[in-house]
Amino acid sequence: MGVPSSRLFRNRKLFELTVDRLLGGRIRADGAAAIDLWCALANIEWIAPDGDIVSYSQRAAGEMVAWIREEGDYIDWYCSGVGGQVASWIETALAEEGWTWRLM
Repeated sequence: MGVPSSRLFRNRKLFELTVDRLLGGRIRADGAAAIDLWCALANIEWIAPDGDIVSYSQRAAGEMVAWIREEGDYIDWYCSGVGGQVASWIETALAEEGWTWRLM
């Protein structure tokens, strides 16, 4: 029973798993890298290889950073940097998987 899935968040889950796989080690080890991630999520639209768009509010960006770091809460990362700036190391890693970005 239950409600059938619309698969609405499939690309968002794929994006989060990709970020964790490619960048998670660095983000867990380095708080500055975690701030870079927050900046690369807030006010950015990430475009999947199939053209779907994934985006995060400032709060949701903080939630994702906390999830990847496996500690704290969104408030620990909320507004921790300047949203809308994608560090080259993040852009390069995700581009290799077909993800591109644009400002919201």
